[in-house]
Amino acid sequence: MKLFSYLLIISAVSSRTSLAASEIDSNNIISVKISESLPRHLCRRAIKNLEVLLNQISEEFHLLSGGSDLVSGYRVEIPSAWRNTECTMEIKTSEGRVSSEEILISGSHPVFSSGTYSEQFGGCNVQGLKTYIPFSFLTETPDIQEKNLNQTLLELTRWRYGIFSEVGYSTDPMYPENRTLGLGELRNAGCTAEELINGGGLCPISSYDSAAETKQNLLCAENPGRQTILNQFLGNEPVKFSRSQIEYVVPSDTERVILLIEQSQGMANLWSAILSSTFQFINALPEGSELAIITYGAEATIHLQATRVVGGNREGLHYRIPRRVAPDSGDSEPCIFCGFSAAGDLATNTSTIIILSSSVTDKNHTQLMKFEQSANPIIRRIVFGKFSRQSLDSRRPVYMINENENILNITSDVSLALASLSDSYPSKKFHMESLETLDTEGSFVVEPSLSSDLWLQILLDDTTDINVFEIKSPSGQIFSFPKFDAGLVYFSLRGPRETGVWSYRIKFYASAARDRRMILECWGSGGSGEISLRSWTRMTDEPHQPVYIYAKLDQLGLPVLNAQIFAVISKPGDAITKVELLDNGLGYPDIVSGDGIYSGYFSQFSDVPGVYSVYVEAVNNATAGVINVKKVDQLSLEARGSNFPTQPQIPLESFRRYSTSPSFYLNSTSEFFVSSGLVQKRDSLPPSRITDFKLANYFNNSLFVTLAWSAPGNDFNAGQAFRYEIRCFTGRQALSQENFAEQGILVHSSLVPSPDVQGVEQRCTVGVPWPEEVFYYAIVAFDSAGNRGEVSNIISVYVKEPVTTTTEDSTTKFLSMKDVSKTLPLKSFIHSESMMYIIAGVISFILIIIVIILTIIIRRLGVCGRKINTDQNSEDNSSLPDLCHDQSYMRNSISYMSGYDLPEMLEYALRSPQKASAQEITNNNARFCDQYHVKISSKTPNQEDLRYFHQKIQSQNSQNSPSISPVNSTFTVGQSTDCSVSVSGSDHEMVGDTLQVVTPSYQDVREKFLRPEPKPRKVPPAVPNKTVHASLV
Repeated sequence: MKLFSYLLIISAVSSRTSLAASEIDSNNIISVKISESLPRHLCRRAIKNLEVLLNQISEEFHLLSGGSDLVSGYRVEIPSAWRNTECTMEIKTSEGRVSSEEILISGSHPVFSSGTYSEQFGGCNVQGLKTYIPFSFLTETPDIQEKNLNQTLLELTRWRYGIFSEVGYSTDPMYPENRTLGLGELRNAGCTAEELINGGGLCPISSYDSAAETKQNLLCAENPGRQTILNQFLGNEPVKFSRSQIEYVVPSDTERVILLIEQSQGMANLWSAILSSTFQFINALPEGSELAIITYGAEATIHLQATRVVGGNREGLHYRIPRRVAPDSGDSEPCIFCGFSAAGDLATNTSTIIILSSSVTDKNHTQLMKFEQSANPIIRRIVFGKFSRQSLDSRRPVYMINENENILNITSDVSLALASLSDSYPSKKFHMESLETLDTEGSFVVEPSLSSDLWLQILLDDTTDINVFEIKSPSGQIFSFPKFDAGLVYFSLRGPRETGVWSYRIKFYASAARDRRMILECWGSGGSGEISLRSWTRMTDEPHQPVYIYAKLDQLGLPVLNAQIFAVISKPGDAITKVELLDNGLGYPDIVSGDGIYSGYFSQFSDVPGVYSVYVEAVNNATAGVINVKKVDQLSLEARGSNFPTQPQIPLESFRRYSTSPSFYLNSTSEFFVSSGLVQKRDSLPPSRITDFKLANYFNNSLFVTLAWSAPGNDFNAGQAFRYEIRCFTGRQALSQENFAEQGILVHSSLVPSPDVQGVEQRCTVGVPWPEEVFYYAIVAFDSAGNRGEVSNIISVYVKEPVTTTTEDSTTKFLSMKDVSKTLPLKSFIHSESMMYIIAGVISFILIIIVIILTIIIRRLGVCGRKINTDQNSEDNSSLPDLCHDQSYMRNSISYMSGYDLPEMLEYALRSPQKASAQEITNNNARFCDQYHVKISSKTPNQEDLRYFHQKIQSQNSQNSPSISPVNSTFTVGQSTDCSVSVSGSDHEMVGDTLQVVTPSYQDVREKFLRPEPKPRKVPPAVPNKTVHASLV
């Protein structure tokens, strides 16, 4: 049988998911808790005023929802210290507690100490975590003050329906107190101050200003809060109002835990993991709590009645769990209903039932739901096994253990899931290492917040392989006698212990296997300043949306700032994705910066449907801290914008925390298409929305402005986007989601940068089309598949007419102005498509003229004309002849260096072998250039030279080769010769006075050498080199 390993926890009242209209029924109950730390003084006044407040809340919710939302009742948990005192004399109480409070009445909020505060984490229409109400609101006066009542109703409304503030704040970077429009400054609010007071903190729908830069407008599509609430109940029939029932419960002094474990053959391969994880869980139960153990297969068996947990009996309590599964009974399914019945007999109103099973089918899931409905709603449940889609449709969160992991990882994951059941579970994991089964040494840090009841354990396949396991405290105390039990090798150090760096040493026997792995874990509890981490997930029913992952990190209620938090998601098919969670307050997805709630998108879905498991890790690498509330001035009660106060900070020591998040089920969200015969996955997820688009800078006396924003991710926050579009218009409506692409004026793409890595600030400089009018700007991001993100927040830009007067004062002012052209890039001046076309046309015209001129020059220099016939007896025969012909076949280059005889160089070249051209090979002819003579006028030829040339010409005429005409320098067979001369040299005196190249006959040579020396001619002044190149072709 294929085994599946999952873990499900269901909280009966609160599920940390959005409260959609379809989920609100007539039986919804709100949980209220009065903190245990509150004194009994004025407790009767507090209870009386609390009842008034709760009735006002019911009326307010019914009114705002148009009569559709009716709170059926409240379940109020009062402190156990108030039992059987004057506090409970006039009310009826029963034993019980709330599983997860939605309204907490406490001394004060750790940051906003004097006011009601709603703790929200999601976007529009998402119900918050809880609302904090100061106890002083209920005890200051005999009757609750109207100011306190109105503030509490407003905060509870925001918590219940997921709406936000409709005004700005003086120190808020995203939602300022005032906004600029043209030359004027307006109060940044959705309505006037008088309308806000008359509406109890909510603006009227009729006169609402959707252009205000408020949190409500950014997160709720510019809809007023009242309209947002009504939209949640569209189509619902109003119900008649009736007063809500109030039930008071007092928690028992003892909390009871009931382990309900399936003992069938389906758990055989998981039994060792269950024994190990429950052993660590039982050893960490609070002193004085009660434990009961039940197993079920074909029938249920109670192995341990409710027994109090004390220091010396924890190991004995765990031994009551059977060491092996029951033999196969042949039944198709274990009798989970038998287990429910037995657990119900032992349960109290303060019990927690933990169910470990191999699977939950639709049949036993229905039985599970019936049992939950009949039981006290404070009961929680956990299921370890395989789930159908129906069982995961519940609003209860689900914890899953990856079935394909090895038994060590399964044990570690189940231990972490058990510890994540309740915020009150004392033990927290702060260190974990996966090591090879080799002799090793290492260290870990025990921090002050987890310095009591240390638990160190090694998970490995065979505990008998370990020879030595010892640990050493910072002061040098050595612990070298670990215990071996339930597949664990562990130390249990009760009581407070030293803080600082501890070391460990592990040594194996020589016969131990060396190719395996082990896991080292460190747990602790009970210190000062404890840091807590808990996490959860949220999904929406809308298509092409991500899964939201959240984690809350705090120290005794104070938000922990600047920590690094990552969520690790195991997908169907063993793939793992890591997502960073941020606390930046940009609104998508994190809505408040500095509140200790870190948020992130998960969008890398699997191609197959299945359950996704999540665990979260928080790390402090010397950057985290908490706000020093003692040095912060009294905080504004209306500070509900984009950020919490973060300064001054108290730095925290290094820490590490782990938490398991509820898992979630997804059908396959992938879409496929066929391209070029291949099946490809369609990208249907857009980039994230940009919410911090802003005007960063004006350039004086110009139309240019600088815009800035933070780069979004691709597929919400995974990867990089592909491109941006920035558009502007004189009306805001043109930049709405529907009209952006059709009506907005597009800023040219050459001015807009390419998207950077997510979170990096980017800027661009653009030109406003014309001055003296308000222009609105917005930006969107696209991915490579063409998916467009949501339109950003809209900003307004107004530029005055540049000053162009020439008066003396204006001239002086103009001279002192900054030269914008030196600081702006060239593309900043090209701010419209019309200008681009004009510039392109001018450049094209200039290029055409240049090409025409170059063509004429090249043709004049390169065209070969006919040679001009001149008188052979002319005295002026020193100019270079026209040696250019239609075709050329071979080129022989001769370099004449200063100080050498050119005839000798010509002789050397003629006698040296040259590489024959293709034409020469075809004709099998040798070619000579002896008919050319290059003469330097400063060098007189002698008789030996004449005899050499005479012999050479006779030798050529006597050979069976084509004859050469000295007139036209062409071969008689029709081939042509090209002769070119290049002269170079910076020292023309060394070269000679005159360079002449002629094509003489034999008679001409004789006559020229016998004639007197002609008068030297002047050399052109610019000779670039000392080398003369004579090229003969």
